[in-house]
Amino acid sequence: MPRLLITGASGFVGGNLAVIASRTWEVTGSYNSHRPELGGVRTKQLDIASETAVAEAIECVKPDAAIHLAAMSNIDECQKEQDAAYRVNVIGTANLADACRASGARLVSISTDNVFDGKRGCYSEDDAPNPINFYGRSKVLAETEVLKRAPGALVVRIPLMLGFPLTEAGSFLGGIVRALRARQPVMFFTDEWRTPCDVFTLCDALVELAANEMSGILHLGGTERVSRAEIGRSLLRRLRLDEEMATYTTAAEAMKGRAPRPPDVSFDVTRARQVLATALLDLERSMDRIWEATAPDALRLS
Repeated sequence: MPRLLITGASGFVGGNLAVIASRTWEVTGSYNSHRPELGGVRTKQLDIASETAVAEAIECVKPDAAIHLAAMSNIDECQKEQDAAYRVNVIGTANLADACRASGARLVSISTDNVFDGKRGCYSEDDAPNPINFYGRSKVLAETEVLKRAPGALVVRIPLMLGFPLTEAGSFLGGIVRALRARQPVMFFTDEWRTPCDVFTLCDALVELAANEMSGILHLGGTERVSRAEIGRSLLRRLRLDEEMATYTTAAEAMKGRAPRPPDVSFDVTRARQVLATALLDLERSMDRIWEATAPDALRLS
């Protein structure tokens, strides 16, 4: 069985990916400080920003491929703690790119829709990045390091992800469900547009990409441009709650004083649909897949 290293396995996407990939790969998932329990998946502590530690991890695991998810991704934290974000997101990525190149391991490095300014949406891989927050800037720099240091590597930009974590990590839908359980107010933005993707479809696609030879940049996401408010309404309907119990407002109003967010970073996923056997889905089919695959406890409000 081929060997796969997944960095950031304690996160929402990383934890789900480790479990899904373990069906066809021998998986080692790395974490920084919180060791995840992932149903028998081997885990390894790793400071991604340490060049020596990364090189030793690659030598120990001897992966055929690595999927790089470890990142400092909270947009407001990145804005406030730019040195820390640079250390993890840029230096850490460069370290892994160097180690993969030296070992011959294939590298699939995960980036973000926040590399764009969000002024028009429907971005393709050929559009030039223009981030408006430090998180986005750090990921643009990380992309550059990957493509410079590891010829043959693939950078995969991903959108707002839908689903529930297997670890203690947070997620967009998980945060809404937690707020509803605590009888806290729920707010959805009407002026932020995304091409969201369910975590299971993303993970299937990443497993596929780890095994092929595609290089460069690829946009992975859903097939439908929707607002956060539309996603929220879909969730409330499935929970059999009144859609009007939430507050609908603009991010521009609600996020004053916080790091800027790009309004429309929807993707053009034409290239991904051409190269992938994994089918990309619209919002409702993504939500269907989440509902079918998620443990009922994650969806209970009491």
